[in-house]
Amino acid sequence: MLFPAFVLAGPGVAGDGTVSGEASASYRLVFPGGGVKVPSLKNDGYEQKSRLSGTEWKVDVNVSASPLRVRESWTLTKKMAKSLSAADREIGRSLSGKLAGASSRDEAVMQVFSFIREKWSYVEKDDSALEIRDLLSSGEASCLGMVRLAWDFLNRIEIPSRAITGIRFPPEGEECLLKGGALHAWLEVEVEKGRWVSCDPKSFFGFVPQYYIVLKNEGPVTREELKALAGGRVVLESNRDRLFFDPLSSLKPDFWIRPQYDAATQGVLLGKVLLVKDLPARGRASLSCGDRVLKCDLWDGNFYFRVASPGIYLLKIEAEEPGRGSSRLVELSDLSRKKLVVGAGAPEISN
Repeated sequence: MLFPAFVLAGPGVAGDGTVSGEASASYRLVFPGGGVKVPSLKNDGYEQKSRLSGTEWKVDVNVSASPLRVRESWTLTKKMAKSLSAADREIGRSLSGKLAGASSRDEAVMQVFSFIREKWSYVEKDDSALEIRDLLSSGEASCLGMVRLAWDFLNRIEIPSRAITGIRFPPEGEECLLKGGALHAWLEVEVEKGRWVSCDPKSFFGFVPQYYIVLKNEGPVTREELKALAGGRVVLESNRDRLFFDPLSSLKPDFWIRPQYDAATQGVLLGKVLLVKDLPARGRASLSCGDRVLKCDLWDGNFYFRVASPGIYLLKIEAEEPGRGSSRLVELSDLSRKKLVVGAGAPEISN
């Protein structure tokens, strides 16, 4: 019996998915007005190296989603619960209820992020001038608004964090201009003493992908800095994407976590369909054995299948890009866990 990566139609609520693997990318950044300094940064799972070359910034990003293995315990205290309620009694009570079962910092942080996604709808707008009390009652927030809420909640439960401003480079693109929604905000969070990880309250915990480029890691971006960034151009020089996404259920999640330990899920085929520079392909993947055929749409080039019986399966890729379709036989069993890359040079298969 086969199970697809996720249900393609109909509403549903998915749990968090997990990520594993690594990725890297190199960029060229040009700012017409000059005066911009792109920082270097390193934490557990993310490293950015930046250097000025003439009038251009060269930026290399390396990402690792190895198991997190947080060992430091954490407990919600009466002092923390009181601090949460001081900002808003009802919100504080509700969030304290979610946090009551957390026993480590990573669990607490994920509960905070989950709470924010449940209570605030994401909107693309400038809410940087709003006070926290106004954000608490608004019911909606931008990426920066969600980061400010997360920072405030984490501060009240004594988990250090700091805001990051940067670029969320379009995963399918090779160039972007700094305008509109190109600027993005996320966090670094201290999950253990002296151990910081990247997080995006809306999308990721414990990592961010290689298309996140840090522009500022010390305080909010000022209006003067925004003016200097305006009209900037970012060009993708190279990209290697080996991050594999495991939905863990029949629905594609909206939130991905770097897990505590190596995934124990078996009978799984995780795959990527990539183009030049490892850009994601669009289309569909299908897996068949005998008269059973299941399909799923590629999302950011990814696909996922779960198998419940051993056999030789036919994997077929129907890509929208001309000449990118392919098919191959893959041996799978209910005990196997394989990762497959299609289209980026020679196919790669690993257990």
